[in-house]
Amino acid sequence: TSAEIVPVSENFEQERTFDWVVQNPHGLHARPAAAIVGALAPFDCQLWLKKGERRVNAKSLNSISKLGVRSQETITLCALGSQSSEAIKAFEALASEHFGEKEAVEQGIVEPEESSDTLLDGMASSQIEGAVVGIRVNDGIATAPVVFFTHEIPAVPERDFQSEQDEIERVKRAIGVVVQHLQEQAKQPKGEIFSAHSMML
Repeated sequence: TSAEIVPVSENFEQERTFDWVVQNPHGLHARPAAAIVGALAPFDCQLWLKKGERRVNAKSLNSISKLGVRSQETITLCALGSQSSEAIKAFEALASEHFGEKEAVEQGIVEPEESSDTLLDGMASSQIEGAVVGIRVNDGIATAPVVFFTHEIPAVPERDFQSEQDEIERVKRAIGVVVQHLQEQAKQPKGEIFSAHSMML
């Protein structure tokens, strides 16, 4: 499928390519990946993003995420088709803006990250089995009214099964509601991450 990482072939003589060293603090995570997909989607050509010996569909958010591109790693955009030159130029312009994170790169803004193992170990003692839990975005000091948060099992409404088609329609409606909510969130400052989530649906 388009989301699979495939070996690089040797038969791409007509390709146009553009190399770039990623300087984004956290590499090509969801937000810059979504910017790439959005910028390249209009062009009528085949596009791949390459890192090392692997290349993926550059118009697929999931595929780009699977590459796991980190800061200071080199990527190559490969384009083949009638609008390959235009696609390369658009990608080059986006790369010069660090895929929407120019300010973070120029100011050296690096948000602290903790390993998921450390965070999960810290939550294990207070977690109720089956409860929905989250991981904090960042450490810091905040001044605000105190709100006590407790882990609770969410109430799941029960209903009788009607038909397969009915269940499919329910899922479609639910996805539609989520997409609409994400699109509204995407209009707000730094809403690119919600655009990325919307693309996944």
